[in-house]
Amino acid sequence: MERKILMNKTFKSTLALLLCFCMVLSAGITGVAAVKDTAVPAAQNYASIEDYIAQSNATAGNTLAVAGKSVAVTNDDADPEAPVEKSITAKPVGKTTLGDIIAKVVNFISDFLVNNIVLGALRMSVPRSPAIPDFDDFDLNDQDNFYAGNEHFLDEPAAGAQWHLGYAQKSIMPADFGARPYVRGSLLPYAFTTETFDELKVRTVILDDGSGRGKTVFSVIDCIGIANADVRKIRAAVADFAAANNIVSINVSASHTHSGLDSQGIWTDPAGIVLNNIFSSITGLGAIKSGVETGFLQTMIDQTAASIKEACGNMTAGTLNYAKKNLSEYV
Repeated sequence: MERKILMNKTFKSTLALLLCFCMVLSAGITGVAAVKDTAVPAAQNYASIEDYIAQSNATAGNTLAVAGKSVAVTNDDADPEAPVEKSITAKPVGKTTLGDIIAKVVNFISDFLVNNIVLGALRMSVPRSPAIPDFDDFDLNDQDNFYAGNEHFLDEPAAGAQWHLGYAQKSIMPADFGARPYVRGSLLPYAFTTETFDELKVRTVILDDGSGRGKTVFSVIDCIGIANADVRKIRAAVADFAAANNIVSINVSASHTHSGLDSQGIWTDPAGIVLNNIFSSITGLGAIKSGVETGFLQTMIDQTAASIKEACGNMTAGTLNYAKKNLSEYV
């Protein structure tokens, strides 16, 4: 028995050391080439992209601020006799350096340890719950409130077509924010906050190309992320309105702000939620819980639905302009 315990401790210690080694080495090799210390140039304003390109080409020794340093950027109009400083990276495009090889090896090892060893052990030890669908059996097309949009792309406008656009924004701040702490969708869990500099909002744009094929909704929420199931709840909240107003596509995304409230349930109480759900799965007692604050989630759903309805009511005819620029020489 003592030998078995000793082997288990040795295995755990070895695994921990390997994981630490991978993390430290990954951070260590994510360096940039050494650059000369110079003052960072002040920010400049440009009237247009053409103005920026013209001024850039007119200067042979352009600099680019990177991580508190100034790095020279060369261009084709520079004096060929002038000395050329090192660019941001000394690695030629298309070439593989020793650092790349080490990074790939470390990533492979860490991926194997985390996904196969650590998560594999969790998959075998943590009981399954009927409340959580199996990924292999999950079919997105079988879920409700899916909007397929338009199957065909129009290369030319329909005859007599007129663009229409509507916009609206709504606050998604909980009514009791400030009266009690909420957890941010931040880098670490349990990051409580009761203050904010700006309101968290949902912003919605609705477009109609006038072809009669229907309206398309784009809503962006100030949050760290949003689950597909919650996107479908938003669509369900406006299902009747969408059908009555010929809305054929509802796209909801997150701004991914790390200063917003926890909209995914990962940061609020991960330890308590995991322990509760494991206990519930083993014993059948209690209910599977989500880490998302139900009140905040409902506010997000209601306000996004309200912004869609308001934007649809604000639709105005106009001309949609489109432009593209070739910036390949700066990439």
